[in-house]
Amino acid sequence: MRFEEQIERIGQKLALARKKDDACQVFGAQKHRYQTRPVNQRNLEDFEEKYGVAVPPDFREFLLQIGTGAGPFYGIGEPRWGAGHLLSDPAVHLRVPSPLTPDMTEAEWAEMPLLSEEDFDDDRYELARSKTYCGILPFGDQGCANYSCLIVEGEAKGRVVYVSDDEMQPFFVYEERFLDWYERWLDEILSGQ
Repeated sequence: MRFEEQIERIGQKLALARKKDDACQVFGAQKHRYQTRPVNQRNLEDFEEKYGVAVPPDFREFLLQIGTGAGPFYGIGEPRWGAGHLLSDPAVHLRVPSPLTPDMTEAEWAEMPLLSEEDFDDDRYELARSKTYCGILPFGDQGCANYSCLIVEGEAKGRVVYVSDDEMQPFFVYEERFLDWYERWLDEILSGQ
């Protein structure tokens, strides 16, 4: 798949958003200031090799052409930044298919190992957490122990999902792809929302 046209449009909208919100009033903008830095392709390939996953194609192209920095909440981080946020052993668990899907019910969420088991010691807690959050790569900090993430393995691969360290049920955004989610953020800034 090719994403040049959308990425070019995103680049143009990002420049307009930087001008529109020049005082950085949008939540998180004080941190990223609408600045971006493309990710080195070799660094991205090294990450994928180390963890045994391929980032979704649209996210890959975004990282290579636009980069980290500006984005919803406190911005977009490099994949290596997020690998260990939810998983204690991402080299093992990042490549395991995620059990999370957009149509997961509250009852199904309550049955996930992290919520359904009791009397955790540290090792059992980390294992339950890894079974619950496997295949998920955090790429952005939302503050208050909440993260913007991508499903990198599993049925919902490529979907953006919000995950909380407070073990609230994950929330899948409406868009099917990262680029569409990111562009909606820019459209909301430009429209004054």
